[in-house]
Amino acid sequence: MPFDLFTAIVEDILRYEAPRKCYLNLWGWGEPLLHPDIFDMSAFAADKGCKVRISTNLEPLKPASIDNLLTCGIATLFIALDGMSDSTHGAYRVRGNVKSVLSLIKTVCSRRCALGIGPNIPHLVVTTLLTKQAESDLDLIEDFCRSVGVDALVLKYPNLWRSNKSAKDSKELYQRFLEGSKCAGRYRHDGLSTELASFEGACPFTRKNGVVLWNGDVVPCCFDHDALCSIDRITERKSYFDLLSGQEWGHFQDRMEKKRFPICASCDSCGPRREVVIFNESLVSDDVLEFS
Repeated sequence: MPFDLFTAIVEDILRYEAPRKCYLNLWGWGEPLLHPDIFDMSAFAADKGCKVRISTNLEPLKPASIDNLLTCGIATLFIALDGMSDSTHGAYRVRGNVKSVLSLIKTVCSRRCALGIGPNIPHLVVTTLLTKQAESDLDLIEDFCRSVGVDALVLKYPNLWRSNKSAKDSKELYQRFLEGSKCAGRYRHDGLSTELASFEGACPFTRKNGVVLWNGDVVPCCFDHDALCSIDRITERKSYFDLLSGQEWGHFQDRMEKKRFPICASCDSCGPRREVVIFNESLVSDDVLEFS
């Protein structure tokens, strides 16, 4: 996303919502630290009063950039750690280097203290997917987080979202990551059908303000990464505020609530989503519980 498009979006968001209530998640289905302007983007939005959050696997972070990461205004930094060995972490984080991630987490925590900005800005939160591979490492992960000064641990139930996958694909993912574990929290499976059943319920994304993709397409939720249900694209004549305040956005929210979009038919967003372990009592619960 170009920097000027990002700043225009932030300005429009603040016309729509008060800064203190604005959680701005700077990630999608990719790695935010690969964006060359990510620190400037965060600083711009934070200076405007937004609560900026980033979710990262941390591996692209260069040692020389650690201070920039910690001082660019991020309110909450979510760090993916899915095991304590290459076999457990790498089962999902393919080609991930767990030693590098563990070392970077330690360095980021210690550097936050050295800079005198901790323990609250930014909050450092480790996120772990509850796959069957990670189950054996959960106690080790929690002990590690406590020992290095992480503020919280989020245990996320895996999402096998499958609007662009066949039932066979979904079953294979289920067998690879969930079957036989205690962590199949979002799914029911009778062992006979090739289809997984996710929990029914109200869409959790209707209360959010939507998602802007890299090219300015505005979509109703983050699962629509291919813009299959795009409301419209931000242009010089159509701002983010214009799209959110128009009748079309209301129609989209209504259709989402009733699950009438094609992507809603197989969405796994309902049911249990996460468990949270808080280590730092000063942590604002919304910074974790509103994590998507």
